[in-house]
Amino acid sequence: MSTVDSSTTPRAVGGPQVLTGLILGFGVATTVFTAMALSARILEVRTTSLTPTFPVGDWIISDLGSNLPTAALVSSFGLVIGLVAWTLGGFRWAAGLITGSALTILGWVALVIGLIQRPISIVEAAVSGAAPVGTEAFSATIQRGSGFTLVILAALCALTTAILGASRMRPDPQGGLNPWVAALGAVASMGVVIGPLLPVGSASMADNFSLSADQPTLFVLGRVIHLTLIALCGVGGFLLVRTAGLGVMLAPLLLVAWLTATVILDPGPIPIGPGFANPGRFGSIPQLATEIHTVTLISVIAMTVTALGACGAAVIRRLARTPVMATPHGPSAVTAP
Repeated sequence: MSTVDSSTTPRAVGGPQVLTGLILGFGVATTVFTAMALSARILEVRTTSLTPTFPVGDWIISDLGSNLPTAALVSSFGLVIGLVAWTLGGFRWAAGLITGSALTILGWVALVIGLIQRPISIVEAAVSGAAPVGTEAFSATIQRGSGFTLVILAALCALTTAILGASRMRPDPQGGLNPWVAALGAVASMGVVIGPLLPVGSASMADNFSLSADQPTLFVLGRVIHLTLIALCGVGGFLLVRTAGLGVMLAPLLLVAWLTATVILDPGPIPIGPGFANPGRFGSIPQLATEIHTVTLISVIAMTVTALGACGAAVIRRLARTPVMATPHGPSAVTAP
């Protein structure tokens, strides 16, 4: 009698070589475009006003949030790990990690585009007279730089990578995640998303979606897309209760854990948390009043602990399997590769 271990068989899981090559190509392109965008000028604002009351000068991504570049690198690192593991071993969790990382980067791009629109909206409001600047006559020029083009390209490649990666997430024939652990992880993931939406101080829940010069349409939309993709990967990854699902939920966990930790440790002048900030803490440009809401912090910790437990259980299950190989002297147990 012989037992076939299909969890790491590239041919059974990887599918056509052309599709594998496309996943690798678009995944690498996503990483490259994202990395290039981090140091490129993303916005340029010039004015003839001698005393402008709005932000002027050149902007790069770190000017929108000091921890945004490293957050992108963390998500890109997860994507690279998934690509390497998928290409070399055809692991099921790698296909999930590729999909989740690509969607997380897509959400990061949506948040970046939304944050870019904040200074643009303020300048446009000032020029149109919606935001008073005294009696001085002035003009302003707004130009999106090469960094903006690069994040758009990164988003397109990330979306393609996510679609291709999801097509490789085959059903797992072996035992999956404990349903109770999956449910706990899904609840924690929803807490991570709901936490940044909770108002503080005199703010209200409606302030999440109210429009103003500080909260233009693209900012509100980008923030919603960012949080929605975190929920999709976190909740969906846990509720898949399969090996591939573990990879999917690890991607947003890396991002939110990094954003949360960097806000608490305050490594830069304007760190932002998951979902940017809570209503009532949006602050004004360039100063940002960012703190992590208690619900967000507890949910991130719960999601991390649950994810570690789920991954640990999967590893133990993997090590406990002892496929049997037929030999001339009868069946013998061998260690799974």
